[in-house]
Amino acid sequence: MKNLFTRFSLLSLFFVLNIAGLPLLAAESELKDDLSTLQGNWQASVTTEKGSSVWKLEVKGNKSTIIIENKNGETFFKGECDFKLESHGSFKAFTYSNLKNLTEGSDGRIQSTSKSSVYKLESDTFITVSGLRVDDSDPKPLLIKWEKVVGPAK
Repeated sequence: MKNLFTRFSLLSLFFVLNIAGLPLLAAESELKDDLSTLQGNWQASVTTEKGSSVWKLEVKGNKSTIIIENKNGETFFKGECDFKLESHGSFKAFTYSNLKNLTEGSDGRIQSTSKSSVYKLESDTFITVSGLRVDDSDPKPLLIKWEKVVGPAK
């Protein structure tokens, strides 16, 4: 009888652990799908109190390159970073780290802190909102609506 109870308890524990893990597996699978969808080139028009600019994002694996141009098409920032996609309950985050400044004339310094943006991704639209973390240095949240670029980035 004790052996039967032990088997039943172990079987119950096995099912509980597997059922509890299903949402984690689904979230991980969704993040892998998102990573696959993100691959390639993206572009956004961004307007802040400093004016309008065009942002270009190239994603290869878990690395991205960003170029920010002014309205005249002149690059005023170019950077490269590592990133990861994370799930936090019903929110998903794009967290980048090791941002290396590649802007002409810069010293190539790497920013060691990480920053996160909440994101929503649909086939050809990638929406990010940054500046929401308590420890963000950004003065205001910034919403960016990226559009997938077919072919080479413009």
